[in-house]
Amino acid sequence: MADDRIFILDDNPAERALVERELLESIVNSAPDAIVIVDESRRIILFNPAAEQVFRCSAAAALGGSLDRFIPPGLSQTGPNPATTLGIGGPQSQPRRLIVSTGRRADGEEFPFEASVSQMGIQMGIAGRNLFAVNLRDITRRRELESQLLQAQKVETFGLLAGGIAHDFNNIISLVIGYSELLMREECCLPAGRSYVQQINDAGRRAAALTRQLLTFSRKETMRFRGESLNEIVANLAHMLRRIIGEHIGLELELDPANPAVRVDAAMVEQVLMNLAVNARDAMRRGGQLRIATLALTVETAQALLHGRDPGPYVALKVSDTGTGMTPEVAARIFEPFFTTKARGKGTGLGLSTVQHIMREHSGWIEATSEPGMGATFTAYFPRALVASSARSTGANHAAVAEKTRGGSIFVIEDEAPVRDLLVRVLTGRGHKVVSAESADAALRVWEENRDNLDLLLTDIVLPGGMSGRELAAQFQRQRPGIKVLYMSGYINDANDREFMRQAQHQLLQKPFPLDQLLKLVRELLDEARDAEQQHKLPA
Repeated sequence: MADDRIFILDDNPAERALVERELLESIVNSAPDAIVIVDESRRIILFNPAAEQVFRCSAAAALGGSLDRFIPPGLSQTGPNPATTLGIGGPQSQPRRLIVSTGRRADGEEFPFEASVSQMGIQMGIAGRNLFAVNLRDITRRRELESQLLQAQKVETFGLLAGGIAHDFNNIISLVIGYSELLMREECCLPAGRSYVQQINDAGRRAAALTRQLLTFSRKETMRFRGESLNEIVANLAHMLRRIIGEHIGLELELDPANPAVRVDAAMVEQVLMNLAVNARDAMRRGGQLRIATLALTVETAQALLHGRDPGPYVALKVSDTGTGMTPEVAARIFEPFFTTKARGKGTGLGLSTVQHIMREHSGWIEATSEPGMGATFTAYFPRALVASSARSTGANHAAVAEKTRGGSIFVIEDEAPVRDLLVRVLTGRGHKVVSAESADAALRVWEENRDNLDLLLTDIVLPGGMSGRELAAQFQRQRPGIKVLYMSGYINDANDREFMRQAQHQLLQKPFPLDQLLKLVRELLDEARDAEQQHKLPA
């Protein structure tokens, strides 16, 4: 049968021409790229099925029309659209060239494409008009992937930048926050002066939040989850939020009286609230109302599966404003990294992307609803915890607890001299005996002289001298199993250290930290050490 076919094709030119035509039509019609054939006047004489899909236009509607309908010259940013001029209409044969430009679909949507335009080896009609083939590919998806790659590269760059400055920057902010807190406690500080110092303290805390936002955004922040009351997190942050949004915006809290617990990193939840409050403030330049609510609810299967989560009990954190609202186009992009509608220098485009990342890390999600002129509502869903929340104290409670902190012997290991001096000053002021070291090598020498008298090790995780704070603590605990350890860190770069802190549930102070928080944790650890010592002394 195969031989007969070959014989027939070779023997019958008319039949051969028919088969060749059918073969050509089959190739053109099955081609994945759009193929459009035009004459010298750019009149369309062939429009394959792929072209129908790309341009969203039937062949019947396209044939006989001008190529300029789909590739308008004015869309090119560098002059006439090259796809409408390269070799089309000229009598001379032009080499095939790759063109990247902009097209327009039949419904008016513009899209990027790449195409090759070449003169065909056949002519049409008595006048012998030249024919040109435009082989075109829609590269919209490729551009999207290139944009995502660029965004990923930006994220990586920001991560390297944030990691590089976080340790030193957080040490500097620790001094700003620490000494401003000490100043506010001094009796000589007049009320007017205290308000100025409070502004310095707030600025330091906002700088710390920005640094942590960069680390969170670049996936380099270690989160520490525990049972917390979402109500208490909101209530404790309300005072700072009022200062951030300004007096022209009212703040209303509506907290679920059931006060259900969630398993969260409290500092990360504060980050979510800060970012959403700042966005709401910027949307209410002329004033308005910011409403923050918590609500225990049960998420049904359909809604949970939409976000790739399990249905069940959740606690919703709702942040609503009466601002300008968003168009659907803006709302569709608000969680994209670096996307912002704010003027240059007024926003980084990181806030909502960071919020989305935090919610994913908490096995939750965030939704946004808005209409132009009708404000916006962001709802964050946290899985409800199966354990009771821990008692998160306010600053005043911290202070009350801190007053009872006396009598321990503490070894401070911190490489930054001003931060080390601040820690020694604060702990000594609470009645502790304090020795200190600036590096791992110095710490080993001080340890040999004081090991039998120490109750608590307070160490930075990142240290010069070849050993980390974690390695030092492990060595000291082997020699003194009863000694307690409290870690500090502005940024943990080593992956092993991060994983250790994530799994071991050790106490960790994230720099910069309030001094009252330091004193509270010191007291708790010293009390644990004394209780363990008393138990050891009891007769069996």
